[in-house]
This record gives sequence, C-alpha cells and structure tokens, in this order.
Amino acid sequence: MTHAAQAAHDEGETVSGLALVVRELFSPLGLAVVSEVVEPESAEYDGMLVGVGVGVGVSVSGLDRPDPEGVRTSDAPEAVAQGQAQAQAQAQVRVRSGKITPTKVGLFVTHWRRTADGTTGPYGVHDSADTLLVTAAEDGPHPARGVFVFDRASLVSHGIVEGDGHGGKRGFRVYPPWSLTAPGQAARTQRWQVEHFVPLPLGDGDLGRARRLLGL
Repeated sequence: MTHAAQAAHDEGETVSGLALVVRELFSPLGLAVVSEVVEPESAEYDGMLVGVGVGVGVSVSGLDRPDPEGVRTSDAPEAVAQGQAQAQAQAQVRVRSGKITPTKVGLFVTHWRRTADGTTGPYGVHDSADTLLVTAAEDGPHPARGVFVFDRASLVSHGIVEGDGHGGKRGFRVYPPWSLTAPGQAARTQRWQVEHFVPLPLGDGDLGRARRLLGL
C-alpha cells in the first residue's frame, strides 16, 4: 500500500484528504491508489495528485520509496510489473480538503498550478486531472462529511477549469447539502455542486452513484 492508503486503515485515527478518500470511497469501490504525488503549494488543503487503478482489486504493495519527483515507487521486479499492469488502467485524480472559513458559508479550496514563468494560473482542460475530489467535513452537534466528485467536463462548464482560453479559477467555494445558503449565487452554485456530492462513509444506496460520478 501507499503511505496514505496505510494511514487510511489505521482504525481510531482521524483522517482527512487522501486518507479519508481511500478508506471511505476508494476501498469500498475496489479502487487502488497506484501512485501519489504531493502538491506542496496546496499542502494547506492536503493537495495530492494520485493515479487510481480502475477495476483493480488490490493496491501495489511495494510503493514505499519516494523518487526525486515525489512519486512512491519500488525496486522489486514483481512490484514494478504489477504497477505497470495497473498503470495501464488508471485515472489521474486530484484530491483536496475543503477548509471552513470563519465568515462565509461553505468551504474554500484552492485549485491552481505554477506556470512556466513562475506565476500562478488556473488549470486548463489539457492539464487538469480527470477528476477533482474535494472532501468536506464539519464538526459540532451534527457532524457530517462527504466528498465532491467533480469530473473535468463539469469543471470546465462551470468555469473552474479553463477551456478554450475562457474561465478558470485558482480557488472556489464548495457548499455541501448541509450548508445554509441564502438565495443568490451561493444557492445556485450549491444546486449544481450537490449533484456531485457523495456522503461518507458510503451507504448501500451511495455505491452506484459514486461509481457513476467517478466514471466507472
């Protein structure tokens, strides 16, 4: 297992970001994380880019040595062979944790890249991941958590990922079903976002919907 995948299986530990996604979304769906790249500029939001094996029953067990690019790999021939086989059927997934802010409803998340000239810019249709997962969790008397599963096409259509030189955001807010939005832009945004929201942990009725949102 990758380090995050191992952490996801440590019972009793509070997990977030990729560890939460592995334990409560990927594992129930039979998906395996086959590579992890930390995105340090989004570290505050648990930024990761991961390769996910689709239709693969187990994770690569030898992914435990970071290479210079930050991807965990293994020298064991059998692990390499297994990793190559899984890599043929993998999707690229970005993972972020939404952060609660003190004065606004919903949670904020960053989604930007460093351009060639050193400035920041939004992801475009050609360099964004296949899917963006944004975890959302709130404590209190009625704790709740879940994950938004945004496919690339939806992010383009709603102006978050740049398409044909138009749109693109470096950060945006997400509004889980429990967010009390006032009439206006936030409520309109919430209406389309909740179509991509899955509660965690997954219930029996959520499995099929989660598979569809992930394109499985």
